Amino acid sequence: MDILKPDLKLFKEKYDSGIKQILFTSFAADVHTPISSLLKLEKEKYLFLFESVERGSQKGRYSVIGLKPDLIWECKDGITKIKKSNQEIIKKKINSDPLDNLRKIIKENKLKIPHDLPSIACGLFGYLGYEMIKYFENVEMIKKDKLDLPESIFIR
Repeated sequence: MDILKPDLKLFKEKYDSGIKQILFTSFAADVHTPISSLLKLEKEKYLFLFESVERGSQKGRYSVIGLKPDLIWECKDGITKIKKSNQEIIKKKINSDPLDNLRKIIKENKLKIPHDLPSIACGLFGYLGYEMIKYFENVEMIKKDKLDLPESIFIR
């Protein structure tokens, strides 16, 4: 049986005190591959898989599957939206740089990662699309967004 870390009693104590933390377990991937696990979850709206290999060895390999985020940060046309798990949506028109807003979210969400987990075990996961260049450089963008995707989205 997989063991949760930290144990539920300690997790509850920290949770009740408002301390941010990670609840995790680990298991050998001898029956399920990361891809087969991801395919079982494919109906999830927000879902990702990250894999790592260090110099081709077994040691240092890990896979991270993320789903059911409690925070979604999105930028589209200079407007950032933050959706929290309680369905609260905060829309904020940014007059200067949406990246400042993202940096603030990153700073607010730092937490201590247990020593036996890789650094990728928690964080904000997402992408900065090509259109985000306009917040880095003074360039003219030609509007061709046929897919109507956000310029950037990150989930936690």
